[in-house]
Amino acid sequence: MQRLWGVQSTIPVASIFLKPVDGVEMLPIFHLWSNQHQHYYTPNEAEAENLAKTGTPYFGVVGFTLKDPVCGAVPLYRRRAGPSRFATTEKERHDAGIGSGHIDEGTMGHVFQIKERQ
Repeated sequence: MQRLWGVQSTIPVASIFLKPVDGVEMLPIFHLWSNQHQHYYTPNEAEAENLAKTGTPYFGVVGFTLKDPVCGAVPLYRRRAGPSRFATTEKERHDAGIGSGHIDEGTMGHVFQIKERQ
């Protein structure tokens, strides 16, 4: 499993698969480093390639998410505020961002939440 990192780079958002799983429909997640010095993830190859053409550092496919919710996986929500993108597995946090003016970009597939250690 691979971790997706949040805006602050020290907060993991979710665990995703390093490789596709045979017989399971999966979505690749492309990783870039935005001009705002933030992790930038997208399931859209054309979006990743277009950003890379503008000079945004591009690291390719970082892992894979499940297309459908199986085995306890939850949606990985994505929203936009200006040039920044935000990813979370927390529906309440996603909805709060939308309520404050962020643009809902749907989901990037389904992932496994990272539980904080007590």
